[in-house]
Amino acid sequence: MLWWLADDPILRPEARSLLNSAATILVSVATMIDIWYLAHKLQSPITVEQAEAVCDLLARGLLDRALVVPITTSTLTGAWSRIDRELLRDPWDRLILATAADRSVPLVTRDRAMIAIGLAEVIEA
Repeated sequence: MLWWLADDPILRPEARSLLNSAATILVSVATMIDIWYLAHKLQSPITVEQAEAVCDLLARGLLDRALVVPITTSTLTGAWSRIDRELLRDPWDRLILATAADRSVPLVTRDRAMIAIGLAEVIEA
């Protein structure tokens, strides 16, 4: 999401094309938490200010075609019962992957563990 918003060339063409052509881009609340967490790490590729700006725009519905989706009971069930904790330990990643699976939408990610699990269709970022 962040690479797409920044029009960063690191984003693979297939992923960029999918995001550019999507009528709606679903963003899990867990993604917003993950962005905040990433910004607060010591070796972060984004600043706290950048993370807060993106999360604020998402929360207020001001990012074009982006729709923030809640973590539902179904999402939680998917995260905890269908994803092996030994394969994907990060709780936010578990919820992000479970959201994509629960809503039957492709997930754009480079996370090797999320890709390997195979719970949702993945477009490599």
